[in-house]
This record gives sequence, C-alpha cells and structure tokens, in this order.
Amino acid sequence: MSASLSNSARLIGGNADEIALLGPTSLGLSLFANGIPWQEGDEVLCYQGDYPANVYPWLDLRRRGVVIRYLEPTEPGAITTDLVQQALTPRTRLVALASCHFFTGYRIDVDAIVIADVFQKTTAQTPVHVIEDCRRRLRRYDAASRGD
Repeated sequence: MSASLSNSARLIGGNADEIALLGPTSLGLSLFANGIPWQEGDEVLCYQGDYPANVYPWLDLRRRGVVIRYLEPTEPGAITTDLVQQALTPRTRLVALASCHFFTGYRIDVDAIVIADVFQKTTAQTPVHVIEDCRRRLRRYDAASRGD
C-alpha cells in the first residue's frame, strides 16, 4: 500500500500522506466537499449538465448555507475561460470542473482556465479550488516515462 500511495503522489506532484485511495469518485468528492470549512453564503460554481458525481456533493452543501451557482455554456459541456471568469464573485470558494464533459466529450481546458489567472477576479479571502480528474496527468506521466 505504501508503494501505491508514493507512486500516486509522484504522478500528481503531491505527497504520499496527501493521497487516499477510494472507490467511487462520488465518495471522494463528497468527503472533500464536507471537509472544507464552509461559511454561509460561500459559493460553488459547477455545471448542472456535468456527470452527477461532480454535481450532487456540491448540491448537498445547500443545507449548510452554501450557494450553488451553475455555469451556463452556450453548448453542452463547453466550459471556457471567459465563462468561468464571468461567473466568479468575491464569494466563490470552489469551481468544480471535470477535464472532459462525460456526454459530449468536450475537453475543458482546465490548464488555460488556471493559467489565465481567472481567479484574480475574485477577492475571496480563501483560495478557489478546481476539481478535475488526473487522467491527463497520467497520460503525460506515461509519455514521459516512455521518452515520448
């Protein structure tokens, strides 16, 4: 188990003590969502048309006073840097994004969203978290280990 945690940490640039190997994604997101010290009025941005496992954990936070706001792309799954920038407010604490829309296959450019400093528009006192899967990193790691 120790080797699995260390290898997983190396893949995503973390530490072994930051890694938890869980079953379904929904369990991990639910644990993460409930581990954040939310304040009433904090906001989560997500895409209602996303895979349910990346929507339901955030919806459950409404009972704690968290406001859920939906990104509304012009095409299904087409989450862009501009769309995220326009939706951010000073109360935004978390932006829940997957790297690829589960139904349309639209690839969300998470790197561009983060690199473009979209989060500079918010004056939130706490960092904004971007949730995404690590499949992209695994592909990069695999290519690097083969020397591609």
